[in-house]
Amino acid sequence: MCFFERLMMDVDLAFGRVLKRLRTTKDLGQGDFEEIATDRHIRNLEKGEKSPTLRMLWKLADRLQVSPLTLLALVAAETREQSEREGNALPHEGGRRLAQTLLNDAAIEVESTTDPS
Repeated sequence: MCFFERLMMDVDLAFGRVLKRLRTTKDLGQGDFEEIATDRHIRNLEKGEKSPTLRMLWKLADRLQVSPLTLLALVAAETREQSEREGNALPHEGGRRLAQTLLNDAAIEVESTTDPS
């Protein structure tokens, strides 16, 4: 398997973990996404067995009350962390710095949408 194929598998798994984490943090069930996708499709996304289309990513981000950029930043950070845990370095230092910057911005946005005050 080439690096790109492995990276895409990692991204799908990371997307699934991030989707599930945000969904459960916001106390949403898989059925709360019925206007976007079936429960089965959401489960497959969360398992990393499916990839969202760009349009679906936008709709999921809206339902999760985060920006699409925040969702992508969280996925990039999760992918990076997984790669580091597995000892696979990502090839672009600039991409890592950008992902960290986006992650910091995303953390602020997520905190502001989950803060009850």
